[in-house]
Amino acid sequence: MQGDPSASAIRIVINGRILSESASPFARLGAAESLRLLAGSSNLDPVLVIPDDVAVPDGSELPYRVLPRADSTLAEAAFDQWHFPGEARRLAARLILCLHASAPLASPAPVISLYGDGDSLPGPDLRGGRLARALALGGLRGAASVLRMQDVPVEDHRLPWIALPPIVPGVFHAEPPADDRRLAGTLDLPEAYVLVAGESEARLPLLIAGWTWVEGSVGESFNLLIASAAGSPPGVAIETANRLGGQTVRTLDIPDEAWPAVFRGASVLLHGGGRRNAAALRWALASGLPVAAPSTPITDSVLGPAGFLVADGDSRSLGAACLTMLVEDEVAGSLRERGLERATAYRSESARRAWVEALTSFPRA
Repeated sequence: MQGDPSASAIRIVINGRILSESASPFARLGAAESLRLLAGSSNLDPVLVIPDDVAVPDGSELPYRVLPRADSTLAEAAFDQWHFPGEARRLAARLILCLHASAPLASPAPVISLYGDGDSLPGPDLRGGRLARALALGGLRGAASVLRMQDVPVEDHRLPWIALPPIVPGVFHAEPPADDRRLAGTLDLPEAYVLVAGESEARLPLLIAGWTWVEGSVGESFNLLIASAAGSPPGVAIETANRLGGQTVRTLDIPDEAWPAVFRGASVLLHGGGRRNAAALRWALASGLPVAAPSTPITDSVLGPAGFLVADGDSRSLGAACLTMLVEDEVAGSLRERGLERATAYRSESARRAWVEALTSFPRA
């Protein structure tokens, strides 16, 4: 462990398992941004605990401990429920923070969990299956509080929610740095493209069906780029693209450092309206990228008037919304301005204070 924190600050031990490269970029980059928010607080004495297959985020100055990780389908549950709580006890934690939606059933200190994005959520596809999901939800119900972004509806779980201002990593912004051009060349990005980012297998067919209404008009000028996390084969994306997309649909794995450039280089984000990649909606707003999406509880709440929303399941209307933004500059420009205005809240000092206060304003061990 590194660092010599003040004895008067609250010792908070942080479960950083979701920082693994096997996690979705939405979960991983969002968790890393949460650490940056907390690192500058004089009231907190944070220690990050990670498995040995996790790299400390770039720029992180937090002291950290590395623990071995079991090689099994329940390795993540074992880390959350056994290895991490034991290390938190040894570190004399007064408070525990989990950067994903899980919490130990037995803990040496009160637990706060982050109900974030991506595969940090305890959904039916959680690795480890039903047992891992049951353990995650069981721990969450015993947590002192569960933090969630206030721009998403409450999930159907009986949890002690605390709503906080949404946050976006500072690398997502509208002004492209010089490095964007180099990254675009390295990735061999299309010259002009509509972006689909981290979509689920269930939502991809709707999006590509929507694209078929677009490509007949602008297919010679624009590609549909289906982007996924680096090291995560698109699977159904490739199959669906080959079946429906013809020559205008491409799939690409994106490394973490390239996501901001990929968003800034796109003309439209085509989003499926699901919960697990809700962060892509915020990344688009912060990047000045207009969004076409079906109207769902998530898109209605996160985008509001800053998105071009159509009836859910209507691929023709979704394609028409995308095409409108590609050919009508005034529509795209208006949505871009609304999105950038909405995104100013992601970077406010009041948002940072709210996150810190959520960890310092209730009884501790």
